[in-house]
Amino acid sequence: MKRKGKLHVVSSDDDFDTRVSYQSLHKATNGFSTTNLIGVGSFETTIAAKVFNLQRRGASKSFMAECEALKNIRHINLVRILTVCSGVDYQGNDFKALVYEFVVNGSLTLKFRQRVTIAINVASALDYIHNLYETPIVHCDIKPDNVLKSSSIGIKGTVGYAPPEYGMGNEISVEGDMYSYGILLLEMFTRRRPIDESLKDGLNLHNFVNAALLGQGSTIAEVVDPTLLNELLLGRISEKALICMLEIGVACSFDSPQERLSISEVLSRLNKPLV
Repeated sequence: MKRKGKLHVVSSDDDFDTRVSYQSLHKATNGFSTTNLIGVGSFETTIAAKVFNLQRRGASKSFMAECEALKNIRHINLVRILTVCSGVDYQGNDFKALVYEFVVNGSLTLKFRQRVTIAINVASALDYIHNLYETPIVHCDIKPDNVLKSSSIGIKGTVGYAPPEYGMGNEISVEGDMYSYGILLLEMFTRRRPIDESLKDGLNLHNFVNAALLGQGSTIAEVVDPTLLNELLLGRISEKALICMLEIGVACSFDSPQERLSISEVLSRLNKPLV
């Protein structure tokens, strides 16, 4: 812990009647410093506070929507929300924040099986919010920063991970989440960002990998993360298994929403033995 101060939260039931004041949150985070982690009560649980920029149009509505969407979510692969803050700051301005359980940063420097496990866990969480939760929820911002650290629901995508239809003003959709998930998979197994400088001549990550799968561009060996290529050369994984993961990423990230796999189809493929 970098802060000795405690963040006192009045105990309540599982919904968001539990609140924390602006003053307590401000003090515990050293003025919302990005260099500090903060504790909750005597359990010393590290947390992350998502502060809403209420100067942006629709921010207050987004806060209420996220509270409504998150208050009953319970899934092992979704970051848990602990409490909320809705009040005024020291200047008398409205202030709203969500307080999450903090998850330590992960890394893409992982073995093949570990990456597959992450892919399955993310797919399981998406299946829950898309199909199994009482009201379908669109995540809107799937990317490595969120998957390997914290979740952020309600933002309409990040450049490179957002589907092309969002750029044309289309409404958010579960198909949009699938595009982002596909790009996430491709990044995990190629270790190239969707806006990587190595992608030239108008290529995006989807087209780059798809061309290799079709034998029309770079080879599979030139596409995959060199770390995984070493595992392949040592016989620890098969080329078939690598190609399977790339094919799922490509099938999720077509430009046309109607062509993309659903999360149920993804889980079906991921749960088959990889040999």
